[in-house]
Amino acid sequence: MTPQFCFIAGFIPQAIYAFFYQRAWDLNFSLQTLLVLFSGTGIFLAVSLLSQVLYRKLHRGTYSPVINRREYRSEKNTDEAGITIERWKLYFFLAFQVIVILINIMYMMRLGKGSTLAENIYNIRVMDVTGNDSVKFPWLLIICRRVISASIYFFVYVFVYGCVYRDRSNRTILLIIGIFGVIFSLLSGGRASVLLIGASILFDAYFIYGQKKHWGENIKFKTIVKVIILLAILLLVFQSAGSLLGRKSTSDAWYYIAKYLSAQLKNLGIFIRNGDFGADFAHSNTLIGLSNLLNKIGISQYYHQVDLPFLSINGRSLGNVYTIFYSFLYDGGYVAHIFYTALTAVICQIIYHKAIRNRKGKALNIALILYSYMMFSVLFSFFGNFFYESFLGYGTIENFIIIAILSYFFTRVRIRVRVKF
Repeated sequence: MTPQFCFIAGFIPQAIYAFFYQRAWDLNFSLQTLLVLFSGTGIFLAVSLLSQVLYRKLHRGTYSPVINRREYRSEKNTDEAGITIERWKLYFFLAFQVIVILINIMYMMRLGKGSTLAENIYNIRVMDVTGNDSVKFPWLLIICRRVISASIYFFVYVFVYGCVYRDRSNRTILLIIGIFGVIFSLLSGGRASVLLIGASILFDAYFIYGQKKHWGENIKFKTIVKVIILLAILLLVFQSAGSLLGRKSTSDAWYYIAKYLSAQLKNLGIFIRNGDFGADFAHSNTLIGLSNLLNKIGISQYYHQVDLPFLSINGRSLGNVYTIFYSFLYDGGYVAHIFYTALTAVICQIIYHKAIRNRKGKALNIALILYSYMMFSVLFSFFGNFFYESFLGYGTIENFIIIAILSYFFTRVRIRVRVKF
């Protein structure tokens, strides 16, 4: 589950599925498009491997691919428990979670201009994405929404850790909190947040299990088959999930999957053929997270939406996503394509090695939570520029400030009440 593996892995099913629509989409890739795709994945792989070698040389004698940690013990042994959380805190957070979700639904029904919850979810999302007449929730509700959105990644880690180490304490309440977290994510109108939660579960489980076995045992083949089957089921219900969120589509299920899985290749080819490269910082697609962050903290006046026009061919929609390479080319042509691809690989490697070293042996590994959060953006590079648009932006900083506070509160703060008679 290294960054280079995940970056390349997403492009493989995309390319395979695209061949089924070669005639419908007129998929005749130009030499430039092929060079962008192969050079992009090749540069990411080469820079990642080079970064690994350099990192190991710089940390010679201290580097180990094994996550060093204290031997896990059951919560019954209070000397060195894994992740111990007082149960009342979890019940308190669950109550907070339910109240915020109900209040959030109440405001959505009032402000969404629709008659059903699904319509209001869709309307509010469209208004927020386009920036036209965006819905303004009360500031206190906004803060509570952000806390719930960030907390899910903390609770996912704790739940997965308990499952891997067979710690049944708090498992049910953690599962319920996780389910309500997914429900809240669906209320945002996007499916990406739910996929992000799923990716976090997958990566947390992989690394925590590897940590438990000291990387001396391979994952069983039947486990891999189960994951593949689960991914296939999620892919098949993807369209139905969109309908529940107010999205209407007349496409059949197979074309719907093709539009979200493979149409990015056709869109990228059309963009490269047009050759309209180059944008200043104020209109950068790649650095939109940074420019909007600077605007948020008052340093810059630049704030804009990504430029992702919808395309179609032969009367059929191709959507408006172009792979991660689109943003690089959009901003600075082939030079930016090389630079940003290499930079992405270096950043991923730094976070990866921070996650797997965990030299203090802590059960709660914040660096691993960050890595799992990041890898969704890397894995979906075939789809779009989640890495720079979302991961390297204000939202991630905000989320991990909240996660750090929550982890301190849930695992460090002990509240004792002394009663005197």
